Amino acid sequence: MKMALTLAEMQASVLRGMGLGLLISFFLVLYGIIFNPFSGPELETFDEKLVVFGRCSLIPLFVLIFSIARIARYRFFSSEDIDSTAVAVPSSSLLCLQSILQNTLE
Repeated sequence: MKMALTLAEMQASVLRGMGLGLLISFFLVLYGIIFNPFSGPELETFDEKLVVFGRCSLIPLFVLIFSIARIARYRFFSSEDIDSTAVAVPSSSLLCLQSILQNTLE
């Protein structure tokens, strides 16, 4: 029988997972810098490196734009949520979309 985790155990588990993810990401970036696994052109100038960085940032940018657009569309078509949340209590659907956006940002 599996027992429920306490908050401290859950926090420790999440912290271990975040640490492992950070470590894997760090080594993957380091591997890409050192070994150039996709045989991309060697970038010599800062401008070339900045262009590659900008292109790589497009995917996270589109995810954020999509999340914000979902909230905007929902608020526009919802008569109870079209006003700001400072005026009225948000619906559970809007709170769910806002949570998705917040998790995406984090």
